Amino acid sequence: MADYTPRYPLLEALLAQLGLTLKGRYTLKDGAQILGVGVRTVQDRIRDGKLRARELTPYRFLSEDLEDYLRCSVIKRGHDVA
Repeated sequence: MADYTPRYPLLEALLAQLGLTLKGRYTLKDGAQILGVGVRTVQDRIRDGKLRARELTPYRFLSEDLEDYLRCSVIKRGHDVA
């Protein structure tokens, strides 16, 4: 049997830590839970262009959107952490 290579490694690792499973589509509330922030913060990140959202009522994100956000959310050395 071949080794499993996750398609969304950052998202899948985070979901495993939270005891959640990969769903493919997520609501605003799901996104907030996964990212550990409030729904308003998720809305702000969408508005600011930091997090891509889609019109998939009632869903707003695909797994790839959250994976892209997590990949780009790395704090670079030398930047202040607030």
